Amino acid sequence: MILAGGVSLVACASTPHLEFAGDDAASPSDAALDGDVDLDAATDALVDASDGAADATVCKLTATFRVATCDTCLAASCCVQANECAAVPACLALAYCLQDCVAEGGDATDCRQACRTKHPGGVAKAAPLAQCISGTCTTCF
Repeated sequence: MILAGGVSLVACASTPHLEFAGDDAASPSDAALDGDVDLDAATDALVDASDGAADATVCKLTATFRVATCDTCLAASCCVQANECAAVPACLALAYCLQDCVAEGGDATDCRQACRTKHPGGVAKAAPLAQCISGTCTTCF
């Protein structure tokens, strides 16, 4: 976004910064002294743009993993991996199988093996999710 005085807002990751257009562009303070820029309006515009950029980086789960605490953790820590898994029906079925098996009192190792055998098409996409869950979202399984 280009603002008055050749100032542009550049979003990099989640931290916006200012960049001046061209070597001959007047600085914001020069433009303000000339009465060309309303600094309050420019500041408000930067804040609004910054808020929008931060909101755009929030990942939302495309499927529920049926346990509220798990979904909360996945959205915060493993969202990309969870969404990649959810995009493959066999991966989501494998995740549900594992949840059900463990919830019914099954041994985690036995459950993993049984569910991998039952849903082999989901194993490849489940691996990155399982790695993320094991380090951060232990409430999931």
